[in-house]
Amino acid sequence: MERETSEEKAKPKSRKRERKLSVSRERWQQLKEKAQLAGERFDRLLRLQAEFDNYRKRVNRERSEFVQYAVEDLICDLLPVMDNFERAIEAAHRHNNSQALLQGVEMICKQVEDVLVKRGLERIEAVGKKFDPREHEAVMQVESEEYPENTVIEEHLRGYKLKNKVLRPAMVKVS
Repeated sequence: MERETSEEKAKPKSRKRERKLSVSRERWQQLKEKAQLAGERFDRLLRLQAEFDNYRKRVNRERSEFVQYAVEDLICDLLPVMDNFERAIEAAHRHNNSQALLQGVEMICKQVEDVLVKRGLERIEAVGKKFDPREHEAVMQVESEEYPENTVIEEHLRGYKLKNKVLRPAMVKVS
């Protein structure tokens, strides 16, 4: 009885003999070049994947920072408005002059409006316009001989758009 060597034990029983293939030198060189090219492409793919992962992480970090500081300019523009409100309140306590207080509050309201308009806010025109469900929300409807049908006759709450996107539709009474 012959003893099996450790190499023979490691080989599967069904493959006792290996087949030898013969390949020409040219074909061997071609296969070697293709294997090298495949390895290079695989390495390139791994580098591209790593670059993309880094890009995605950077974009997410930048987006997070943008959101965090997006309102900074607006807040800086509104700080003087807050200062003026505080001055108006102080003046009202000291002088007890309602007309001066009213004028001060109107000026501050105009200042807020200017800041918001500078940022792209627009009022939605309503009174006298044809009712548009994209810009107006009808809260009342009345019959009127003075106005044509589907015309806005009164504005209950102003509507606003930000760069052509409706933020809040105008609440209106429609004929």
